[in-house]
Amino acid sequence: MKKLWTYLKKLGDADNSNSSKSFALIVSTITGGIIALVVCFVLVFDVITNGFVKTNLADLGIFLLCVGGYIAGSGVTKAVAERFDSAKSTENYED
Repeated sequence: MKKLWTYLKKLGDADNSNSSKSFALIVSTITGGIIALVVCFVLVFDVITNGFVKTNLADLGIFLLCVGGYIAGSGVTKAVAERFDSAKSTENYED
């Protein structure tokens, strides 16, 4: 728990390699995981109470696809930023 708190403190530092993009990726991943667990719980609860699945699984699949897009969207900003940062660092070595 102490390491997590230290990591969260480092996210605010501008000179650190950790950034708000990393924090957004972590938060969106945790949020997406919680949403997926809740969906699984709701499906199991639906089967236990009714004996069959009453939920529309096509709409549920689209919802989970959107959750995956949410997670991927927060990861794209970090990937693009790191790619341009690595390109800048290689240009500095060539001079």
